[in-house]
Amino acid sequence: MLLTLALIIILKNAHAQVNLNSGLIMYLPFSGNAIDAAGNNTGIVSNAALTTDEHGNANSAYYFNGVNSYIRIPHDPSLNPGVFTISAKVNMQGFWVGRCYNNMIICKGTDRSYGSYSLRATQTLADDCYIYDTLSQNYRCDVQTINCPVSTMNNLPHITTNSGWDCLIGTYDGDSVKMYVNGRLRYAYRETGLGTNTSDLYIGQSSIFANELFSFKGKIDEVRMYNRVLNEDERKALCAFIPTSISKISNMEKPVLFPNPAKNNLSVQFQLRYADDVSIVVTDIAARNMIVLQDQYSAGRQSKNIDISSLSSGIYLIKITANGSETVQKLIKE
Repeated sequence: MLLTLALIIILKNAHAQVNLNSGLIMYLPFSGNAIDAAGNNTGIVSNAALTTDEHGNANSAYYFNGVNSYIRIPHDPSLNPGVFTISAKVNMQGFWVGRCYNNMIICKGTDRSYGSYSLRATQTLADDCYIYDTLSQNYRCDVQTINCPVSTMNNLPHITTNSGWDCLIGTYDGDSVKMYVNGRLRYAYRETGLGTNTSDLYIGQSSIFANELFSFKGKIDEVRMYNRVLNEDERKALCAFIPTSISKISNMEKPVLFPNPAKNNLSVQFQLRYADDVSIVVTDIAARNMIVLQDQYSAGRQSKNIDISSLSSGIYLIKITANGSETVQKLIKE
């Protein structure tokens, strides 16, 4: 029996404070490649390998080996905004053991140089380039010639490797820098000027010197940069984690979404080991995970075509539930 629920109509002003497309300079969803979904700053991959994302989806994030993996984005004037938000989702699996012990996630410009900025992890209690301290690592955002004061981070929760994903957001409003981890403000410090530079932007490695690569070890996904400071609702939407049960798919092979990205029609292809009710729920990340489509029907081996032409361009999550199992996958709507 096929039962299609009506599309939930989203009022234009329902989430007026959330617009994750406004001011978007660069967006790398890492959905099988390093193409910029914003159309401006596509990355060049070097020794980084496609891997699973936070939901267990294959080829949806990049793994960096901590030695010589990086993604380089050639310099573009758009990457030198006067104010900005930079963000990424990371799964740290080790710390850089070279001099100064930084772990670079996003970096543009040479360290402590005019117009530079970075999102990184580094030790804080033993702020010394020659004393290695793996127990006191914290995330930080650095701007210009003033690195984040270590004293602001000494009492913060420290990073534990191999403990899952973190959503990192760094903002600069022309007067101060703020660092958010998983939606919560960790610290803020003053910085009253940001110039420009012509350096390439690097993901997973520094652009400083050959002996100070500060290579990141682990997974990186969902890299974004804006020419504005995101508000609280937008930061929450950006860091939304959807509870999943990826491991519970014993009775259902992982569905395939095709095409992805998609424009008007999406085919959900899957195979169940026995017939049962299937539920498909589509949520809009930009609208704080509002449900925008639902479908429920009885099925065995088949595919399901879904009309998504009414959805706005953006990033959506599709949760498919069947036989007590569920899986969540990311959909890009063109």
